[in-house]
Amino acid sequence: MNRLIRTLASSSHMLTGPTVASTMAPGAHMGFRTFMTPPVLKELKENSFTKQCLKPVSERQYDRYDNLPQDPYQKDRLHGFDLFHAVVGDENVVLNRLDQQVFSIPSTNMEQKAIAERRFGRFDEEFLRDEHVKSALNEIFQCLPLANFKNQKSFAVGIHAFKLHMDPATANFADATVEGVHRDGAEIIMINFAGSKNVANNSAQTYIWTLDQPKGQPDMQNLEQLKNLIVEDRLNNSGEYFMVLDQQVQHHIGKILPHDASLPLERKVMVIYVRDFKAADRLTLDTQTPVNYILPAQKNFVCSRL
Repeated sequence: MNRLIRTLASSSHMLTGPTVASTMAPGAHMGFRTFMTPPVLKELKENSFTKQCLKPVSERQYDRYDNLPQDPYQKDRLHGFDLFHAVVGDENVVLNRLDQQVFSIPSTNMEQKAIAERRFGRFDEEFLRDEHVKSALNEIFQCLPLANFKNQKSFAVGIHAFKLHMDPATANFADATVEGVHRDGAEIIMINFAGSKNVANNSAQTYIWTLDQPKGQPDMQNLEQLKNLIVEDRLNNSGEYFMVLDQQVQHHIGKILPHDASLPLERKVMVIYVRDFKAADRLTLDTQTPVNYILPAQKNFVCSRL
């Protein structure tokens, strides 16, 4: 794996430039960049991560994050989660929503075992039917040749969406990854940025680490730990995303700070992952509120173990 380490000052790892509010206008094209060269699959294969961009999230979809279920474990977070069963056929890939799951991350991937298992609220159909979700699914499915599935024709697809918010009366920052440096226990993960309000541009960085980095909160002043840092980057504009080979690298998000400390902040993100099914997964199809996707079975959808 090529290590694309950005040039970082030895005493500070914040992005340079003025501290201003993050790009938040859903659907706006100001500052919109395209990261499609080199192709997603090629860059992901070479580096185990890539930063790319889809069309910005629509205003309607941005607002739907406000209706996500309350996270029962973090009061400053709304959080929806659904697991799908993907079946690869000759003509199509069909994804069917499963019954509500108990979401868990293996304790070996986390320092805080107390939050290793959670049960989250589910999405309403409008959120899942949005074009941005469909585009993101198509994007991650283009990278399936890099997934080391045990069963190439049947696997799990998870969709999470978060609205992180901060009330200045009770907090001065928000935290997207309380577990610190971690892996998600998947093959490929895709972190999609929907937008934000009142988030300082010198915060909410994404850090990609080697597997040698200890789990948990990193010490950004520790030179030995910084040897494990592959890249520090940031999702700035609606539609940008990171794609990561979860078995090859680790990641975490830095603290989310307000541009104006007297005002609330919010940040909205959708995470999609693909992985093999686990023993704890409930493989019963959702027959009460079924949702399915049918995607074309292009040649890139045929996975092969590396």
